Amino acid sequence: MRTAKLSTEVLAILSSAKIEGNVVKLTCGQLDRKLYQDTNKALEAIGGKWNRKAQGHIFSSDPEEALDNAILTGEVTPPSKNGYFP
Repeated sequence: MRTAKLSTEVLAILSSAKIEGNVVKLTCGQLDRKLYQDTNKALEAIGGKWNRKAQGHIFSSDPEEALDNAILTGEVTPPSKNGYFP
């Protein structure tokens, strides 16, 4: 399984994100497509799934620890094709 490094731009966006329960909401306004895709991939790699109604990425449990870990290490480990999360 490959670990993905996060760009400084993605790290800045994740650092400013707001956590409301199990939902992570981005607070940085409109992003260009590539930057949003990179941020979305990072959030999906730590277990989030975009939900339009919630206007954020929903996690099955409290995302604070996973988000903090991604910000501190500057990397995420995406799930494998068969759905394994480390």
